[in-house]
Formats: sequence, structure tokens, C-alpha cells
Amino acid sequence: MFTPLITVALFYILGIALASILKAPIFLLVLFLLCSLALTIFSFRFHRFLLNFFLILDVVFTGASLYSLNFSPVSISHVRNFVLPWEVELAGTVVQEPEFKKGRISFLLESECIRSSLSFDTSLQPVRGLVKVTGYTGRRFKVPDYGQRILVRGKLKDPPLPSVPGTFNYRDYLRNKKIFAVFQADELQILGRGRINFFSGIAVKCRQSIRNTIQRTLPGDEGRLLRGVMLGEKGCIPAYLKDMFISTGLAHTLVVSGLHVGLVASIVFFFFFRILRLPRKIVSVITIPFVVLYCFITGANPPAVRALVLSIVVLMGYVLEREPDMLNNLALAALIILIFNPLSLFDASFQLSFLATLGIVYLVPFFQKNFAKILPEWFASPLAVSVSAQIGVAPLIAYYFNKVSVIALLANLFVVPILGIILSIGLAASVAGLFSIPVARFISLLNFVFLRYFISAIKFFSAFRFAFLNVPRPSHIFIAGYYTGMFAPAFKYGKWIFMGLWAILALYVWLLVFAGG
Repeated sequence: MFTPLITVALFYILGIALASILKAPIFLLVLFLLCSLALTIFSFRFHRFLLNFFLILDVVFTGASLYSLNFSPVSISHVRNFVLPWEVELAGTVVQEPEFKKGRISFLLESECIRSSLSFDTSLQPVRGLVKVTGYTGRRFKVPDYGQRILVRGKLKDPPLPSVPGTFNYRDYLRNKKIFAVFQADELQILGRGRINFFSGIAVKCRQSIRNTIQRTLPGDEGRLLRGVMLGEKGCIPAYLKDMFISTGLAHTLVVSGLHVGLVASIVFFFFFRILRLPRKIVSVITIPFVVLYCFITGANPPAVRALVLSIVVLMGYVLEREPDMLNNLALAALIILIFNPLSLFDASFQLSFLATLGIVYLVPFFQKNFAKILPEWFASPLAVSVSAQIGVAPLIAYYFNKVSVIALLANLFVVPILGIILSIGLAASVAGLFSIPVARFISLLNFVFLRYFISAIKFFSAFRFAFLNVPRPSHIFIAGYYTGMFAPAFKYGKWIFMGLWAILALYVWLLVFAGG
């Protein structure tokens, strides 16, 4: 089970976790890493055990060092070092499409240079780092486009801390995305075009085209829901509908995740393989750029990147005629994401995505074998997937949202299969919209039916009195014990231990239900 890649991923994660707890200075961690590397080279001449031990230390100290570097950037030109109590001018390139909410605009800026209004030095100083810019549109605040160079005038601040301890921490949320400063802008001036990644530019144009087609062909809640499902634009979905998704345990369908990327990969693969009858190897190679493009279109968040890596590995397995090892591939996906941004380990979407997938990969065979004894195959398989995913994320949902969905298993069975149909029709309408809006509108009429069913099903399941329970935040010890129990089916008497733990947990939940009634 523990392949070299899985072992490396686990010890790398251990290094990140230890660094987050101990908060050791970066110079000390780098010193330990250099010493460990030197001892690794020296131990080649001695026992294999020593070599393996120091290799493990190398991985742990690498994770710790990269975490510390990202948690506290050491560069003196990093924008976080220019937070001042007075106004500044900041120039940079817009690297995120502006979002609008109640007359307020926000976007990400890749900072380039800064100037303080109280400094005697009037020249712009070079800076680096991402900044979250917010402002109110008006005569002195022009709306920028993705990729434009701009100059903003206002106050550069540290992200705010929560006013009530234990509630949502906006500073941590931004830090996990490598954003260490926010900018309240009063004026905005457009300077011209900035330098942006070519592939990202194409992805943004595709995103704008899809959004434009949806807006012109599907008005109302159905269109807003489709934008959320296809593009991950949750901000356009009405608040009451978002609450229903959370209550029924279906909030994951609104976040572009592994489910969405996997569905797009399956749709493209099916089209070229089954309909156009192309050879499987050629179809696998053709599918990869489509999946990469969709991942960038939707913002390349950790769940989407995880699914992208898994999809590429599986598709390349078809090309090389090798059976994929999903646990090994999951470890590879985690390593790639955490090497580029170790802070992602503490991001809720990263944790939920990987643990849901781990639950599916690890537990589905166990449940499928047992469900097949009493249920037909067509029902046993999707039920096994739904149960496994819910088991994988249940304690984290309680930890982050203080809720446990009682009806999630049933709701997922009736709603998630429709998601693939909605995405397929949405993609077809988006392609048609490039050539003819009337044709795209005709295709969207069919999607309207499925979207209406989607919304009606959410409303139906959320109407149950005990659709969800408000629960206290579980402790870290409970969560650690829970995930230790989740792997129990691998042991000789594991399934009985596992089912016993879940029977106790289910009894506790239903006692809460009846106590509340």
C-alpha cells in the first residue's frame, strides 16, 4: 500500500504540519535541511537504514522549509512589508476577472511597484506579491479588465482578523492563497496591457464566452445555477439557494471540483471515442488539453488541479497501456499542489477534495461488495460512491460549517447523476454560442428542464425538517481518531470495528434528531 510516492507525500505533509505548529525560523529549517542532505550523501557508504532515515528527514525538512518560506516571505520587496497607515499608489497587473457585488468590485493584482504619498522619494519602488483590491465603481474608479496594467490609489492593509474567535478567519483564508495584503482603492487608472500567461489569457476569453452564452440563453435562477456549476461562480447564485445546497450536503456541486473536471474529461473522451470512433490512445492525447483548459477556465483551484493531475495520469495510462494506481496518483496530485503552495494543506477545499476522493478510492470496494449482497448492482454502485464520499468528508463538514447533513446520501443519489447531463448540454450550448445564439438558445431549452429538476430536487430535500443538524465543532483528537477508524477495513477485523464506530456515530446523530424534535 505504501509505495515510495505515497511515503514521500506523507512525510512531506508531516513536515508542513510540524512547521505550522512549531513556527521555527526559516534560517534554522534550511540549516537542518542542508545538514540532513550532507548526512544523506555521507550515509551512502554505510547501512541502508541510515540512508532511508536521512532521506525521510530530507523530505520532512523540505516540506517544513517551503511552508515557512510561503508563510512568511523573506523578500524585502514583498508587498506585505509596505503596509502603511497612510495612502499609497500601487501599480500592477490584474490577474483575476473583477467580481461585482452590491456596487463593490474586487480583483487580484500582481503588484509591480509602489509609492508612498508621504515619502520624499517620488519614484516608484519595485514590489512583488498578490494583493486583493476592493473599491466602489464611480467616476474616479474605472473598471479594469483581466490582464490590464493599472495604478490604484488608496490604503494598503493587513487582511482583517475575525471579530469573534473561532469564526471564519479571512486573513488565514487569503494567506492560504498566498495573498498577504488587501487594498482599499479610492482611485483607479488604467495604464495599458500587462504581461500575462498566454494560456491563462485564452482560458479567460473562453470563460467570458461561456458566461455570455449562458446569460443570453438562460435567464433567471437556472442560468445563475449553471454559471455556478460550470464556472464555479457562486456569487451569482441567490443566497436562499446556496443555503439549500449546504443543508442537503450538495454544496460540492457548486464548487468546480474533481467531480466537474472528471465529468468534462469523461464527456470529451466519450465524444471522440464512442461517437467519432477514434482509437483510445489518440482520444486520450486529445482529451488532455481540453481538461487542462477547463481547469484554467474555472480558476485552477486545488480540487480542480487534483482532478486534472489524476485525469492526465489515467489518460496517459491508456496511452502507455498501464493500469492506474489511484492512491499513488492521489499522492502525486497532492505533492504537485503542495510543492507549488504548501499553504494549500490548510485550505478547506483542498482537504475536502482529497478526503472525499480518498474515501471513494479506499472505501467503495468494501461497501460495493456488501451492498451488492442485498441491493441490485445499478443501485449498489452509486450508493457505495455516495456513502464513501460522505464518510470521507463528514468530520470536516462539521468542523468548517458546524453542520451534519442527515439527508445527503439520498440527495446525492438523485442530484449528482444529473450534473453530468447538465454539464454536457452546457458545453454543447457554449460551443454552439460561438457560431449561433439561436442554436445555443434551442440547446439551452433542454438544459432548462434538467436545471429546473435540479433546483426542485434541492428544494424538496431541504424542506425536510431534519435535513441537517447544527453540531459543535469537533476536536482535532476526534477528527484524528475518526480518520484512523476510516482505514479500519484494511485490517483483519477492520470492517466490524468500522461498522461499530459508524453505528455509534449514527445513533448519536439520531438521538440529536429526536431530542431536537
